[in-house]
Amino acid sequence: MNPPMTAASTAATQPTAPRRILIVDDDRDLAEMISMRLTASGFDVDIANDGMMGIAKVKERIPDLIVLDVMMPKMDGFEVCAALKEKLGARCPKIILLSAVTAGLTANAEQIQQQSGADAFLTKPYNPPILLAKITDLLDL
Repeated sequence: MNPPMTAASTAATQPTAPRRILIVDDDRDLAEMISMRLTASGFDVDIANDGMMGIAKVKERIPDLIVLDVMMPKMDGFEVCAALKEKLGARCPKIILLSAVTAGLTANAEQIQQQSGADAFLTKPYNPPILLAKITDLLDL
């Protein structure tokens, strides 16, 4: 005779839903390329092509993590990051800033990350294994 199912045993046997990642980048080709790689790695990925659209998508459904371009029209990544941190507080998803920056900014990446409130800062052209490793680290996978 099998023991009765408890909430704990049921949770342990149910597959977990894939982690949701939102990519916010005005470079549609790059956003699609990142999306394909992350989808192939088992993530549920959505794309927004500007900061305003990114905030709207977060309002619809909060992702687990956001890959956020810095240089975008309408609203840059720093503004998006600040707005999300202010509106969501502790519920704000992890944020990775991704930007094609000059050498001077690259040297100050840690300072930029801290001032923006982002959880990580990576440069373009991005390195897919490094981005995936950073996502895995931030999501404790």
